[in-house]
Amino acid sequence: GFRPTGRWYVVAPKRLSEVLEYLLTVIVERDMDVTRLSEAQCIAAVDLYVPALVRHVLRMFGEEIAVQGSDRIWSLDATRICRFKALELLQLSESHRWPADEFRVAWDASTPDWIT
Repeated sequence: GFRPTGRWYVVAPKRLSEVLEYLLTVIVERDMDVTRLSEAQCIAAVDLYVPALVRHVLRMFGEEIAVQGSDRIWSLDATRICRFKALELLQLSESHRWPADEFRVAWDASTPDWIT
C-alpha cells in the first residue's frame, strides 16, 4: 500500500501490473534511460493514472538516485521487476509449475528486451 494523502491505499496486483506495463511501454517507445528517469516526465507520460500511483510504482520498482529542483530522478531495478513479473506469470498457471521452455516463451513476451 501507499499513503499519498495521509490515508492508506492498497493497490490491487492487477492495477499495479497495468501501471508498470504502461510505464515500461512508454520507456521503451521514448527510448528513455531506465537508470535516470525523471519522475515528472514519467507522470506526464503515464497520464492515464494518478500521479501518486505512478510515484508508488517508481518506489516499488526503482530507487531514487537524485533530486533536481522539485523533480526526483529514479533508476529502475530489473531484479524487482523480474520478481514481480515471474510471480505474476506463475499465478497464471493453475499448478504453479511450467516446463522451462514454455515459461521462457511467456517470460520473453511479458518483459522488455532490456530485462533478461
